[in-house]
Amino acid sequence: MQARDVMQLIVINPPSLPMPHIRRTPSMTVAFVNNTSDRALAATEAQFLALLQSAAAGIDLQVRFYTCPNIVRAATPRTNLGRAYADMTSLFDTHIDALVVTGMEPTTPELRDEPVWQPLTQLIDWVDHKGIPSIWSCLAAHAAVLRLNGVERTRQPSKVSDILCCEAVAETHPLISGLPRQWWIPHSRYYGLPEAALTANGYQVLSRTEAAGVDVFMRKGRSSFIFFQGHPEYDHDSLLKEYKRDLRRYFCGTRDEFPVAPESYFGKETTLNLAQMRQQALQSPRHARADGKMLDQILAIASTGVAPVRWNHVATGICANWMTSFGPGTGRGQASARPPAEMTVGARSMSTPEPMYSK
Repeated sequence: MQARDVMQLIVINPPSLPMPHIRRTPSMTVAFVNNTSDRALAATEAQFLALLQSAAAGIDLQVRFYTCPNIVRAATPRTNLGRAYADMTSLFDTHIDALVVTGMEPTTPELRDEPVWQPLTQLIDWVDHKGIPSIWSCLAAHAAVLRLNGVERTRQPSKVSDILCCEAVAETHPLISGLPRQWWIPHSRYYGLPEAALTANGYQVLSRTEAAGVDVFMRKGRSSFIFFQGHPEYDHDSLLKEYKRDLRRYFCGTRDEFPVAPESYFGKETTLNLAQMRQQALQSPRHARADGKMLDQILAIASTGVAPVRWNHVATGICANWMTSFGPGTGRGQASARPPAEMTVGARSMSTPEPMYSK
């Protein structure tokens, strides 16, 4: 059996056994395409599942797991419950109500040279043709607008890495209904999309940041595309982990730039201490940086000043409004040929046809 025949399903809010006098809980099937690396796969899955779960109050939410087949991996990618991720191309014969597609860390300056480009273009075309509501995050958002309208991403002067103050541009839009006029969302990216190019091609900007441009935007056509340049799904320590990863890359010589500490995330005192250590590291000879002592010092300072979570309610609100916009059980995808078998794992349910994965 081929990889494309495998299907993953988690029922996040399973209803109780139906009774004749009880009204059935509305259901919704969301396909989750996780394109992150082996190192980030489990954390990204957990973050998006938590976000979807918090937004899906009162809905029997079923999540199916997929990944791009072109990503080089050390082993078969598996969900946090141990089931193999399905080949993304198997989506094209599947019924879904909505779709969420993650980004990945860029590997090439040219987006068309990324290993995920060709499969993503097929997915983008299919979603656009079928009219499936979808969310596209970070690199996936950049790929989608490039495929749909030829809008090119641009390299930022330095990596954008911080929790940024975002301001609602379209305050009356249903997607950001009930949200404050301003909120904080983590951003972590090397590239961005020019707002002028987006609006010229029919995209609507819903929120923007003064420091890094567009935050959330959308395209309304046959299908509703929602795009995140930020990371509303991030945990409170996600930026800390990325900063530490970038530090280690710098000290081992695989990264040229010393990472700049995210100021709003760490706070002024910690940021000042990290800036001083950065200056010391830049002025030190390479052999002095190679012994690991300076890296350990910086990592210890970074671990002391993480800001409290300030974006969960906003992230949940946006996703809840998104789900409300198309409603459960709309059946906008293509019906699958056969229903999957189901087995219960703890409080959740996972289903898959005969479980076999061919890499």
